[in-house]
Amino acid sequence: GKSRSSAIVTDSFEQLAQTQLDMLFVIDNSCSMEDEQEKLKTNIHSFISTLVTLDIDFQLAVTTTDVELEAGKFVGTPKIINTTSITQAVNDFAKNATLGSSGSGYEQGLEAAYLALSAPLINNENKGFLRPDANLGVVFVTDEEDSSPQPVTFYSNFFQSIKGWQNASKVSASAMLFHTNQIPGYPACTRSFGGVETFGTRYEAVVNNLNGIIYPLCTDWYNALSSFAQTAAGYHTRFFLSSQPDPSTIVIEVNNIAVGSHYYEYDPNSNSINFKPMAVPPFGAVILVTYNVGC
Repeated sequence: GKSRSSAIVTDSFEQLAQTQLDMLFVIDNSCSMEDEQEKLKTNIHSFISTLVTLDIDFQLAVTTTDVELEAGKFVGTPKIINTTSITQAVNDFAKNATLGSSGSGYEQGLEAAYLALSAPLINNENKGFLRPDANLGVVFVTDEEDSSPQPVTFYSNFFQSIKGWQNASKVSASAMLFHTNQIPGYPACTRSFGGVETFGTRYEAVVNNLNGIIYPLCTDWYNALSSFAQTAAGYHTRFFLSSQPDPSTIVIEVNNIAVGSHYYEYDPNSNSINFKPMAVPPFGAVILVTYNVGC
């Protein structure tokens, strides 16, 4: 955004459109994830219909967190879903995401995504997925911490390097994770399958580094998946302010129309405005955030 240096600041943002999206789902297929796989398949219509509504040319692929078996290879037929039919895309995704629960309990979602999107797989079994002009999005769905061998910065840097550092806005990572109290505004997940479900702090770090959002597994999957689609397509829900505001003075306009405070939240930790799922500014919108600079 651009700002005027003053005790009163106005940050200006534009919701820029992107017409292509390549989206990889990395799904935990260990013994505790059958219910979550079913919820994903049941609600994927929200994700796909959102992309169709936004007129996004999309491709979808699925791999698992098991790097001993799939090791980043796309699963299902077709391996890359790119049909313009919502019904066909939903059916294809549901088949590809029927993964069962016999996968490794040593989940390595970040490593799986790295293997899927790097050589040799991206030039062989997974060939045709990455398009030069498309946004790249990755969604991790898991109830465990990531156990991948490399530091989080390795994976964040790799995903960003695919589109180049000058195209930071073209790459995003989001996640649905088990949590107890780590995600503000959502009730804790309390289920147990005899194992120990944990919050994926490593996934959280990658998501925060790559313009994404996190929802808990025990939330409204329909809205979560719609939000993932918007975010990955470049439809930003979070806007970072240039100065620290006095929160009580924040005034927001979208295309010169005032937005009520119940449509957004101010996050002091990231110094950002976060629009709620049903209030995200449309493509092409100009967002003005005016506020007094805090003491």
